Amino acid sequence: MICRSLVFVACMLAGACVGTETGNPAVPTQIGLSIRSSDPSAVAVSNGAQSTVIDEAWVAFGRLAFLAPGQCGVLDSFPHMGPTLIAADLAAPDIRIKVPVKAGAYCGMVVPLENASQDLTGNAPSELRDHSIVVRGHRHDGVPFALLYAEQDELELQALAASDHFDVQPERSLFLAFDVAAWMDRIDLDGAELDSTGTIRIDQANNTRLRLTFEANIDCSLELFEDTNGSGALEAGDKRIAHCAAN
Repeated sequence: MICRSLVFVACMLAGACVGTETGNPAVPTQIGLSIRSSDPSAVAVSNGAQSTVIDEAWVAFGRLAFLAPGQCGVLDSFPHMGPTLIAADLAAPDIRIKVPVKAGAYCGMVVPLENASQDLTGNAPSELRDHSIVVRGHRHDGVPFALLYAEQDELELQALAASDHFDVQPERSLFLAFDVAAWMDRIDLDGAELDSTGTIRIDQANNTRLRLTFEANIDCSLELFEDTNGSGALEAGDKRIAHCAAN
């Protein structure tokens, strides 16, 4: 595991993080955690001259669950897994974890977001104590913004429509990636109110309309990819194997 911009990692022992019904033994499988942009001309990661730019994207994940064929009927009512597995800045490079996953076929995946992270260290924002996502960036004209997502949530992913399952092999890395263009879709930063410091704050008390738009966007912003060429980095040619269950 590479621990750059990680706050803490818990529940990493065999059998603790992923439950399945397949018969193979659980083997540590590497999962990269990142953000990407499907439209960098509108929303970029780290830099972009004409774009909204995401500088930091802190996300607190609960225990991941891979669902074997036949289990995806419970996607809408999957029990919350808790506690926090990892909290990290996904705008930083090389964020990876290893979780025990049994080799085999899966119809879907549940990714909980935690809003009660404790023992924050380093440069982690204090807002992670009662928020599951904290985003910092700047508008195309340099005006900074901070977006805080307070919900405890479960994001449900399912195999692409072309197949009823995806295969997981321990020797082949996976990537969970949020699309920041989907995050920021229809969020009008130009029309947002600024606080006394000149910052756009989008949270429970400020810019409510923009917060509600982000909350609607989050459900279908996460995707699962397979490291097709074994490079260890999410690249354009990597195969997307699961997306939000609402698609």
